[in-house]
Amino acid sequence: MNEQNTAPVKIFSAAGRMGRLRYIAYNLLATVVFFVIYIVAAMIFGAMAGAMGVAGSPEGAMFGGGLIFVIFLVLFILALVLKFMWAVQRSHDMNTSGWLSLILLVPLAEFVFWFAPGTDGENQYGPPPPPNSAGVVVAIVLPFVLFFIFGILAAIAIPAYQGYIRAAQEAAELERQGGIEEGSPWAPQSAPRQFEPAPGGSGSSGNQ
Repeated sequence: MNEQNTAPVKIFSAAGRMGRLRYIAYNLLATVVFFVIYIVAAMIFGAMAGAMGVAGSPEGAMFGGGLIFVIFLVLFILALVLKFMWAVQRSHDMNTSGWLSLILLVPLAEFVFWFAPGTDGENQYGPPPPPNSAGVVVAIVLPFVLFFIFGILAAIAIPAYQGYIRAAQEAAELERQGGIEEGSPWAPQSAPRQFEPAPGGSGSSGNQ
């Protein structure tokens, strides 16, 4: 296909056309980006809560839960808007109205945009999109590689983190109950006792 007869794809617009592979790539890459932003925001809040000393308090839990929910809601709305924009472009590539994007509201109906081919050449919505570049292929493969690596790291890190949190909560509970019991792994180790001679040692036995 001659690139002079194609139109560039607009990421933040519903105008124009978008092919199948590019539609899949953009959706997968957006999922990874939003997921990373959400995780980083949660980690930043956790560090701030720990620095302020409210990580284990009910107030801190309520504030943290509300903040994380707001972040999730903003990212979800942004992802939904982008998804519908790209679905409209995918509809245009199939030479159908952008109203077809409403099938996203039906479970599994999105696969229509994954597999339905676009029209060859120019249609009523403009010239076709440019040929898929190597970046489009990388954008499809990269999320699967990242999710695989993240799954391995999560399987190692999450149990260790849960064990640390459980031990810290047990130590805090013991401290609230009036002190840490002797013999507990959290109890401070006492210094070894030094030998003290009994009163009336051998030096006084000769004075009789």
